[in-house]
Amino acid sequence: KNLEANKGMLFIFTIADFYRFWMPDMHFPIDIIWINNNTIVDISHNVSNKFDPANPKFYFPVKKANYVLEVNASFSKKNNIKIGDSVNLSNVK
Repeated sequence: KNLEANKGMLFIFTIADFYRFWMPDMHFPIDIIWINNNTIVDISHNVSNKFDPANPKFYFPVKKANYVLEVNASFSKKNNIKIGDSVNLSNVK
C-alpha cells in the first residue's frame, strides 16, 4: 500500500529491451527509472496511480533497459537523479 521514503522496487531483466509497465493495483504515484548497463537511460516522473482498465496507459523507456527501478513520485527530482547518471548495481543478485 506504500513505499518507504528511501526504498524502491527493482525489476531485473536478463536482456535489455523496451519493457512496458502499467499501474493496475498501485496505491500511490511513482517515478520509474529505466537503467541499462548501470546507466540511467530514461525516467518517467510522477506516474499517476489512477488506472482505467478500459483505456490502460503503458509506460516505456526511450532506450532499451535491463533494470527498472520504481520509487516514490518526485524521488528522482528530490535526489537530483538524471538521465545519464551512473548506477552501482554491484550488490544486486
